[in-house]
Amino acid sequence: RCAPRPARAGRGAPAPGMLGGGYSRLLPSKAPDGLSAPGTSGDGAEASAPVTLHVYSVTRLSAIQRANGVLDRVGSGGAYHAAVEIYGREWSFGATEDGSSGVFSCRPGKCPDHAYLKALPMGNTRLTEAEVVQLIGRMRKEWHGDDYDLLHCNCCHFAEDLLRRLGVGPAPSWVTSLA
Repeated sequence: RCAPRPARAGRGAPAPGMLGGGYSRLLPSKAPDGLSAPGTSGDGAEASAPVTLHVYSVTRLSAIQRANGVLDRVGSGGAYHAAVEIYGREWSFGATEDGSSGVFSCRPGKCPDHAYLKALPMGNTRLTEAEVVQLIGRMRKEWHGDDYDLLHCNCCHFAEDLLRRLGVGPAPSWVTSLA
C-alpha cells in the first residue's frame, strides 16, 4: 500500500494534532490550531458539507475504456482515476518530477487528462471549509509527486485517504481494485 512520507525538511513540520510516520489522521479530540472544535463553524453551529467521489477512466484511450467496461461487467473493477470533491473543488494526486506536491485541484468532473465516468455521493463531512483547507495543506506536504507509482501510490490511494480523513470513507472497493 501507499505510505506517503511525512513533510520533508524545509517544507514545514507536521501540523499539531497529527500522527507521525506516513498517513496522518486528524485527532477528533483536538481542534486544529486557530479553529473551533472540529465540525463547528466557530459559533457552535454544526458544519456539514457533501463529499463526492468522482471516478474517471484512467485514460482517454478507447481500448482502456472498453477494457474497463468489460472488467466492470464481470465485477472486478478497472483502471480508474479518482478524485474527491469538497466545498466546490475536486482534489486528486498525480506524478511530478521535481519532488513537489502531487496534490492538485480542478473543477468537479473536469480533470482534463481522464475520461469522466460517474459521481458517487459519499455522505457529508463534519469538517468546516477552513478545516478542509488546513487538511489539504497538510496532505500537500505528505503526498509528494515523485512518490507516485501507478500500482502502489496513486490517485485512488490519495482519494481513499482523503475520504477517510473527511469521515466518509472508504472508497468503494471496485474503484481501488487495481490500485
